[in-house]
Amino acid sequence: MDTGINSNVPITSGKMGDIAILAPTGSVTILGNSLYTRNECLSGATCGVGQGGDIFISASTGINFPANIIIASTSNSVGRVHGRSGDITFLTEQGNIALQVGTIWVRNEATLGSVFRAGHVTLSTGQGAVRINNLEGYARTPDGDVLEDNGNLIITATTGITVTGSIQTYVQNEASNTPFTTQKAGDVSFYTSNGPILVTGSINASADADASGVTGGNVTLTAPNGALTVSGTTLTNVNAPTAAGQAGLGGHVTFAAGGNIQAGTIDTAGTVGDGGTIGRTGHITLTSANGNIILSNGDTLPNVSSGGATFNGSGDILLHAPNGSVTVTSTTLRTAIFTTNAASHATADAGNLTILASTGVSLPPNLNLETMINVGGTSTGRGGDVTIITGQGNILFNHIWANTTTGQGGNIPGSGSVHLETGNGSVQLTDGPWGVTNYAITTNNGQTTAATGSVHITATTGITLAGPIQNFAQLGGGGTGTVGTGDISLYTSNGPIQVNGNVRTDANGRTTTGPTGDITLQAPNGAITIGGTTAPDANASDVGGQAAESGHITLLARDNIQTGNLDTGGNGIGAGGSVGRTGSIFAESELGNITVNLLSTDIGAIATHAGTGDIHLRALNGQININNSTIASRVFNTNALASNTADAGDVILEAGTGINFPPNTTIITMVNVGGTSTGRGGDVRLTTGQGNISFAFIWANTTSTQGGTIPGSGSVHLETGNGSVQLTDGLWGVTNYAITTNNGQTTAATGSVHITATTGITLAGPIQNFAQLGGGGTGTVGTGDVSLYTSNGPIQVNGNVRTDSNGRTTTGPTGDITLQAPNGAITIGGTTALDASASEVGGQAAESGHITLLARDNIQTGNLDTGGNSIGVGGSVGRTGSIFAESQLGNITVTNIWTDLGSIATHAGTGDIHLRAPNGQVTFLAFDLRTIVANGNPAASNTADAGDVIIEAGTGIIFPPGLTIQTMVNVGGTSTGRGGDVRLTTAQGDINFGFLWANTTTGQGGNIPGSGSVHLETGNGSVQLTDGTWGVTNYAFTTNNGQTTAATGSVHITATTGITIGGNVQNYVILGGGGTNSASTGDVSLYTSNGPIHVNASINNQVLGRTTSAPSGGITLTAPNGSITVNGSANTSTHAGDANGQAGTAGPITLTANSHISTGGLNSSGSAGANGTHAGGGHISLASNNGNITFNNFPEHRV
Repeated sequence: MDTGINSNVPITSGKMGDIAILAPTGSVTILGNSLYTRNECLSGATCGVGQGGDIFISASTGINFPANIIIASTSNSVGRVHGRSGDITFLTEQGNIALQVGTIWVRNEATLGSVFRAGHVTLSTGQGAVRINNLEGYARTPDGDVLEDNGNLIITATTGITVTGSIQTYVQNEASNTPFTTQKAGDVSFYTSNGPILVTGSINASADADASGVTGGNVTLTAPNGALTVSGTTLTNVNAPTAAGQAGLGGHVTFAAGGNIQAGTIDTAGTVGDGGTIGRTGHITLTSANGNIILSNGDTLPNVSSGGATFNGSGDILLHAPNGSVTVTSTTLRTAIFTTNAASHATADAGNLTILASTGVSLPPNLNLETMINVGGTSTGRGGDVTIITGQGNILFNHIWANTTTGQGGNIPGSGSVHLETGNGSVQLTDGPWGVTNYAITTNNGQTTAATGSVHITATTGITLAGPIQNFAQLGGGGTGTVGTGDISLYTSNGPIQVNGNVRTDANGRTTTGPTGDITLQAPNGAITIGGTTAPDANASDVGGQAAESGHITLLARDNIQTGNLDTGGNGIGAGGSVGRTGSIFAESELGNITVNLLSTDIGAIATHAGTGDIHLRALNGQININNSTIASRVFNTNALASNTADAGDVILEAGTGINFPPNTTIITMVNVGGTSTGRGGDVRLTTGQGNISFAFIWANTTSTQGGTIPGSGSVHLETGNGSVQLTDGLWGVTNYAITTNNGQTTAATGSVHITATTGITLAGPIQNFAQLGGGGTGTVGTGDVSLYTSNGPIQVNGNVRTDSNGRTTTGPTGDITLQAPNGAITIGGTTALDASASEVGGQAAESGHITLLARDNIQTGNLDTGGNSIGVGGSVGRTGSIFAESQLGNITVTNIWTDLGSIATHAGTGDIHLRAPNGQVTFLAFDLRTIVANGNPAASNTADAGDVIIEAGTGIIFPPGLTIQTMVNVGGTSTGRGGDVRLTTAQGDINFGFLWANTTTGQGGNIPGSGSVHLETGNGSVQLTDGTWGVTNYAFTTNNGQTTAATGSVHITATTGITIGGNVQNYVILGGGGTNSASTGDVSLYTSNGPIHVNASINNQVLGRTTSAPSGGITLTAPNGSITVNGSANTSTHAGDANGQAGTAGPITLTANSHISTGGLNSSGSAGANGTHAGGGHISLASNNGNITFNNFPEHRV
């Protein structure tokens, strides 16, 4: 049946006639092979044809066609076309519409001039299927416009739709030089309520134009209760390839089925020419309610044929199988916008890529998922999101790009997010160079208005990435705006995580940088392996740049964690800018080891800093292995414009079976800026249940050069439950200080230093824990304690051990120093010292800490010093710390020992010195053993006692020949304290030294409680004091208006093989002018059981008072198996010098020997002023059992 014209000569025709067949209660059967309403002229350019006729068939029970029928309504001409092809409509309430291998055409073609649309095709059956070969409804011309939107192709069925050929509803304008336009391509819409849809060929709803107006048609195939298959390519793209071409929107492709969906390539992309514009390309949506999805390629990428163009976004791709799987068989799935030409611009976002499945996602190993914008010009759009989620099965493909790049500026809103998740399977990305790449970059004058998207990957049986994860934002030269990055999160519940490249969230801005995202990897039942660097980094490189904080790194695994560098620092800030706190690093392995290359949260710019993040590694059932030589959390820049407002991070390493470092490893947590600071260095805590801790040195310091209020410095805690601690650097050891050099303040003490080990502690360098204020500084400074303990080994420190507080106006207490080796020895190569100073006029210093050394074996040390505190004139200083050292089985060897004080200030006494070696010797290598308060200035005063000197030994006390022992108070002002006691005792061996002072002196008054006692005793040896002048001197002395309220101590010397005193033995009280009452003196007693007593000078026990004078002590020398020689005199006397003075009784003198007794003179007398009284002298007794008694002057007993 044909109502058409098919002319081979030039004609002009009108509209062709329609064909209408209606069977409202029956069927329609067509027996011929054709059904035409065509209007065609194939002769020449002078043709002008009109509209093709419509074909309308309606039947109740079915429409039947021969297998190879051709049904056409066309308007075609080699010349011009003045009309459009007709519509074709087949409607039946029951039965099928079956063309088998037949074809339906609705065409509108011309070779010259413009064309109208092709007609609509509508096929509908209420209770049957539709089957057809080819379905074509296109409009095209090579030399003119397409003037209307093209007709649609609509098929509706109940039991299925089959197209064995191709489907075409495109519009096309193919002129190469003339800017013609094209309207929208027609839509394709198939719906079958209860059967499948099968298209074995391609679907083309594309639109091609020379110039503008082009819009792709939509393709919608729906089979809610059946399968859906499109074997060929589905096209809805738009093209305007000539220069300045204007392309509209790409058509959308929507496939929805109840069963499986299988599709070839789906392309909604398009192309424009140089200077052209292309609208957003179409979306691709495939949804299978109860089946699987298999797709070859999906592409919504717009292109430019040459030069540059403007792109208005690309379409989304969604593959959704909520009860099935998704399979992509080819290598491309992309929604990208990509051209590096400088004239290319993007004004909207790239499309999202989403795959959602229940039972698995199967992707080729070399598949690329790309949703990005990369233009050489400007951009205000961003790369799309990538989401892949499946309830079961693995996710495996090549790489992901979700990027945004602009070459010449534009405001880009970051980049897309990446979300990969499988409920029961693994995730694997096989591309080595790229992995997951998600960035926003501008190269010239670009802006960013939002952060890059996040990257989240979740699996059950493992995550493997052959390449890196890169999530970064970067502004090129001249770029402004705030850049930031999203988080990176990887989680697998029952498998390992392996990333063979870097894991980074970097924000590289110019003027303002937002926070960088956190990096979190969790494998609660597996291991974590990272082959590269893990780093979040925030930079703002312009002068005055502002950078927010960088993100945190968190690694959590059951098994081993092995990674390259972990680095949240290194932020680059322009001069005068500011930067937020660097991120913290936390890694924990529940059962395995942690192995890391470098650990850093450093920052250091000519800028204002907000501190650095913590570093915390925890492997309570495994080892921690550090492969690089630096662990650092520091703010460091010595330029005067560099400042800091918060603390440096802590460094915490906790291991079960050992912490291993390279030999030259340094651990640094500090603040050191050339400007002001209000933050401090962090804590360092290394603990392990088993194994050794060995590295080079620790810095936990705080320095502020131009002021600021700094809260001290961090603490250091090193502990191994079954191993040793070794620090190998000979210069630094453990250094923990707080320093300001100009006008700085301190509000808290430095932290403590605690080291605990089982098999020994060895430090090649010192332990330095000090606080210091520079010129103009105020505030209170103080230091924490230093404590070393090893349960089954030795302690060896090759340098100094110090806790110094060097303040200006106020100094808090310095910390104690305690070293304990209950089953080993202690060796200190340098000085062990505590010092509290307040150098300004009127400075106030608290007490200095104590030194305690406890060992089973030998103790050998350099100087022990808790004194020497420097106080400004008119200030005050607390008591200096005591010194106690005990060796249970070994010897003690010391150089010098001091607990001295001596400033023009008010003192609170000095600490004790107590050395105890009950089974060994005590040996001194130098010449000072002192606990004195001494300053003769009248403004110097004292309120408490000088410390005692106690030395207890089992096998001897060995001194250099000239050593002096001094415990005294000697101030030019007032004093209410006294010199301390001296007690030297040894079970075996000699006591031999130079001289001993245990004195108290006050220059301007005060009630002084006498002076200390002297007790020297050896159980099997001699006592020798070699100094020819001083010998033993024990007095209480006031020069103006002073009082004494207690007696001077006694002097007791006991030996077995003899006592030799090279100088005098003097025990006296003297009151100066204005003094009134004086107390008594203690006794002087020398006893040797098997040897002689020899005093090279005199023995004096005297009370020289003013108003009243108490009795003086006696003198007793006993040598039951030896002789007694006193080359000078032995004197006891009392004196009350005021006119009405009252003097007490002088003490007795008793010399008892087995052999000779020889003395220069003996005197026991009392005296008083002109009108005074005195109680007289004491008894004088000399007895030699087997020798002579010789004296130069007759004994005087005067009253």
